[in-house]
Amino acid sequence: MPSWLAGLLATAVVSSGQDVKRVVTIQTLADKDQNTCLEFSGGKVEWGSYVQIGTCTGSPMQNFLFKDGFIHPAAHMGTCLDAGDKMVAGTQLMAWKCNNLPQQKFGYDGNMKTIYLSASQADASLCVDLADGKLLAGNKVQALACSGLLNQKWNVPPAPPAPPASGHPIRTLVDTSLNWCLQVQGTTPGSPVPTQGPVQVAICTGEFNQNFLFRDGSLHLAEHPQTCVDVGAKMAAGTPLVTAACNNSPGQQFGYDTQQKTIYLSASGTDASLCVDLKGGKPFTGTQSQVWQCSGLENQRWDYTSGNDSDNISI
Repeated sequence: MPSWLAGLLATAVVSSGQDVKRVVTIQTLADKDQNTCLEFSGGKVEWGSYVQIGTCTGSPMQNFLFKDGFIHPAAHMGTCLDAGDKMVAGTQLMAWKCNNLPQQKFGYDGNMKTIYLSASQADASLCVDLADGKLLAGNKVQALACSGLLNQKWNVPPAPPAPPASGHPIRTLVDTSLNWCLQVQGTTPGSPVPTQGPVQVAICTGEFNQNFLFRDGSLHLAEHPQTCVDVGAKMAAGTPLVTAACNNSPGQQFGYDTQQKTIYLSASGTDASLCVDLKGGKPFTGTQSQVWQCSGLENQRWDYTSGNDSDNISI
């Protein structure tokens, strides 16, 4: 077994027993400017979509999530990177239904900067490789015998700091002064959070019902970690955000894009097409939050780490 295998960094692969999620872009070090990223072909994630390279744009097609030794498209937790049944050198990586088979198990060596196929023979001999080392948009990314060459070196950013247990306010960027926050209505300190409690906007006060925590792919009320923000089973545009007991259902799976400042519903279609939206686009006390087709407009942009917070949280 190579020495670097024993030195597997937990910053990239989450060890079993932990359940920490983080989204990263993965840049090839063959590009000295680190502006070339892994992405899925065709502008969407489907089973059978191939992995290639493209100019880093921050697109959801370039967001990956390392968890428990698997690499997922960030918005598709049931989908994994796959190297094919036989794990043969030269096989292009693709997206496939997670099945816990060896061809879906990867590790990252932070010293060698290699992403390796953990189960490729006894010594993890296959690495993620940029075909022929060519920096051409659309060039395939494959599994190939580990060589240590530059076309097999990848930058996986270190994990951001964990959010504090007290959580963070979520402020709408419609108000440039950041004085309006999401708030769970009908809650009082020390009392149960009401089922179907509406998630609305109100003047930021720092009260417990304005502090939220991204954890395990869901959005929790920080002081009530068993309570999650929920949009129900249909996940239709215009559905209001409410509270519900956490159950890991698709209607409770949210991600936060630190570049776009959007909170998206991870399981909304093949491209995470629904975003948290301020209904009517104007912050008034009691204005309801909802999910709506992602537009990039200000009423869908939220600050999650403002004020004195310094954490760069990426979910």
